[in-house]
Amino acid sequence: MVNRKGAGVGVVVGVVEVLLALAATTALWPGRRGWRKALSFPLGLIAGEVPLLALVFDVALVGFLRWWGWPATPFLQWLVAILAAAVALENAYLVGIHLSAERVVRRALEGTPLDVERTPADRRTTPGWRRLVPVALHPPWLQITSDIAYGPDPRQRLDVWRRSRTPQRAPVLVYLHGGAWMVGDKREQGRPLLHEMVGRDWLVVTANYRLAPDHRWPAQMEDVNAVMEWVSRFVAVVGGDPERVVVAGDSAGGQMAMLYALSGGRPWAARTPLVVRGVISLYGVLEMTGDESVWRGWGAGIRRFLDGMVFSPEVVADQSALAAASPLDRLHLGSPPMLVVQGTHDTLVHVEVARHFVTRARALGLTEVYYVEMPVTQHAFDIVRSPRTSSVVRASAAFCERTLTLGRESDAHHDLGGLDEGVGEHDPGVGQVPPTPFESFQKLSGSLDDEFEDRTAL
Repeated sequence: MVNRKGAGVGVVVGVVEVLLALAATTALWPGRRGWRKALSFPLGLIAGEVPLLALVFDVALVGFLRWWGWPATPFLQWLVAILAAAVALENAYLVGIHLSAERVVRRALEGTPLDVERTPADRRTTPGWRRLVPVALHPPWLQITSDIAYGPDPRQRLDVWRRSRTPQRAPVLVYLHGGAWMVGDKREQGRPLLHEMVGRDWLVVTANYRLAPDHRWPAQMEDVNAVMEWVSRFVAVVGGDPERVVVAGDSAGGQMAMLYALSGGRPWAARTPLVVRGVISLYGVLEMTGDESVWRGWGAGIRRFLDGMVFSPEVVADQSALAAASPLDRLHLGSPPMLVVQGTHDTLVHVEVARHFVTRARALGLTEVYYVEMPVTQHAFDIVRSPRTSSVVRASAAFCERTLTLGRESDAHHDLGGLDEGVGEHDPGVGQVPPTPFESFQKLSGSLDDEFEDRTAL
């Protein structure tokens, strides 16, 4: 090939190949300390979740350079060739990790009652050209009623997802977004799972909550309690069944979902809490005290962050309040069925946190504890539509369906860890609300907004 522009284009291609190689290397071998750890989440997440795109881009770069003309300098020729080969090998390995995800999930759940479908989750919920897009676009049949108030603060809003043929008294999935208790939105996270559950005729409630540092913990958990109170009182009106509720969340949302399921939101609940059938934690922060035996050297960092940005001074000063916020410390014999999903390469929540949590839960004798550990997987992996996300979504859907067969937590003695009697009883009349057609819900939601605007901040 004739070199048309000298070494300039070769240098540019070489720099891009260096960046691609660095990103893929970070996905495979993330840093665990210092600046490498800080870079590992964004770089590792992107490279780890779209390796096929990186592989295609790598091949396209080499093809472009062949067409444009290889640089005349032998050193630059060899450097570009070696980097391009390294990028191709790394990303081919990452693609293989994705393609093995279904086998990993099936192996993790082998011998359990969960029946994981083989059909890719997004084949049902993502028709046509949408499958070519790596983010989860809403399917055309999805109906969303947005920004229903459950409290007076602008962040105290929830959405209801369903489709036109969702049956009355459908099972309900309540989803809590992540974002380190400081950022995030109900419209952004968990989409692949939520689409799947709506496609399976579940009703989905996804909620925002007040954020730190403007609102310090336990404001977030108080809002979760208010969301669950709304579900208990009003979900039957929009076609859901308050006696068949699963709560789920990712990251910080996974912590709050698990905490609510284990404790009923106490000691922050103002009313008798709604008993849930099960709970899903996706890479959740399941230990909140910074115990180094659990965090394996990361405990001091998590405590500095929580103490400085999330917890109120009263919580920081009270060890019992810290333990009350930690799902690991709230496990008990009456705990509901749970599914825990964690990546081995998560640089925000150490994989040992999930392992320790599951080990303790099983040591208590809990039988409905399911754990899926995804290899070479970073935090927040499910923001991208991928074979890995699809496999986890199918496992989560199988878990949700499993909870419907178990009875309502043995219908009685789910005592939420020996807390006061009556936990799990609904307010009088809940479940007796006459079904209201979804088409009339916009008018109804206005009256609910008026009711909640008179309430004090939770």
